Amino acid sequence: MDGTRDVANSGKSWYNDGMKKSNALFSAGISVRAIASLVVLSAAFGLFATVPERQDPRTRTFLTPQRVVWTSGDNVYGNRSVVKNAESLLMPRHGQIPEERWKGVCGCTMENNGENASVILDFGRELHGGVQIGSMCPRGMKMRVRFGESVGEVMADIGTKSASNDHAIRDGVHDIPFMGVVEIGNTGFRFVRLDLVTAGKVNLECVRAISLMRQMPRLGEFCYPGYRHSFCHGWSAGPAAWCIAHILGLEALDAGGKTVRVRPFLGDLDWAEGALPTAQGVVRVRHTKRPDGSIDTKIEAPRAFR
Repeated sequence: MDGTRDVANSGKSWYNDGMKKSNALFSAGISVRAIASLVVLSAAFGLFATVPERQDPRTRTFLTPQRVVWTSGDNVYGNRSVVKNAESLLMPRHGQIPEERWKGVCGCTMENNGENASVILDFGRELHGGVQIGSMCPRGMKMRVRFGESVGEVMADIGTKSASNDHAIRDGVHDIPFMGVVEIGNTGFRFVRLDLVTAGKVNLECVRAISLMRQMPRLGEFCYPGYRHSFCHGWSAGPAAWCIAHILGLEALDAGGKTVRVRPFLGDLDWAEGALPTAQGVVRVRHTKRPDGSIDTKIEAPRAFR
């Protein structure tokens, strides 16, 4: 009987071992098939496709402000808005906070004691990019940052004087760090206005423009002398303004536009015509070069002109 029991137990053990191996192989088979199916689906839908990387062709450079245009500390709001040592922002900086505090250079102090403390900086030329702000201040302070191609643009609120965030976020309120730097903006600008909108005091250690530009050879001027317009902006119409002033020779001599001087220069052109819009109406001229080189001019203007 003992021998029969041993044989039965041995057979049972062999059966159990076989079932375990079979189940393991079955599970492995399911796993292999599942992985194979996932790979096929991934290939079909690009789940594991390698994302191509492109190096930014633009060069990143920093610009120091060239001048302080205006501050709210210029006896605008009295002690309710204080801006001290704004000229320190014109010093070269490194973007590492604190900036040379060991030398006694403490940056620009802005205090909002009931009114926004504000400063407008001019970076000296048109550029594309943003601004880097380095600060030391209590936690939770916020700064309104406005970018513009003119002082008038940085002074305008959204919805006034065509100011908008439609093409780029050029006007917004941002957190500034307790002790560090933050980079804000992706737009075209020359001027930046900073407004401390939360009550308290902030020490601005540095404000630097970040220029992102392709490296291009400078083959000439980007703007006509005397006109703050870019050749790259059709809506700025720099060439049209230059042609009106220097080829047609139309120039308004007073603020109301009642007196207009006409002094054409055709160069090697046979003729030129155009118009100058003013507050009094539109002045239209046509210049035609005579065979002897003199110029025949026809002028059409409202009666208010002289």
